[in-house]
Amino acid sequence: VEGMGTYNIDEGIMGYVVATGRPRLVGDVKRDEYYKMCNETTISELAVPIKYNSKCIGVLNVESSKENAFNKSDRDVLMAMADFAASAINNARHHEELKILREIDQKITSSLDLIETLSLIRDKASELINTNDIRIRLLEGSKLIPVVGVEQSQISAATWEIGECIAGKAAEDR
Repeated sequence: VEGMGTYNIDEGIMGYVVATGRPRLVGDVKRDEYYKMCNETTISELAVPIKYNSKCIGVLNVESSKENAFNKSDRDVLMAMADFAASAINNARHHEELKILREIDQKITSSLDLIETLSLIRDKASELINTNDIRIRLLEGSKLIPVVGVEQSQISAATWEIGECIAGKAAEDR
């Protein structure tokens, strides 16, 4: 978000919340060992973890120019809001995943070009799991032949027997 800044997860009060998974209520940030100045007018701060399946996926943070502006009741309200935020974030992520899966489904049903279809699956899988190194291999007899994600000149060197490497072990367990 424009103007908000990005911070490492080991910095400041919000970093503390990510690291510990616990809320932090600070009446005077100048006296807090974890505080990192982001806004000159901030005097008190309350940060709570946004958790989904017990994993911290973000932080809900409020600040005030008044000392001791927040209390335990505010913390409880913010914790409840963080639970709602976690659900909304998870739903939004699943919505994006479903959009990508629908796009793949439409391509599969409309294309007869295997390489084009598998390339789309590779590209979309890369988006979903945030990686840039996905290869698709097809089983032919006792070999896994690379089809997508390996240069044509490397295909013979990248062909594995069943049981070789992780992909070969997965094929062996089929």
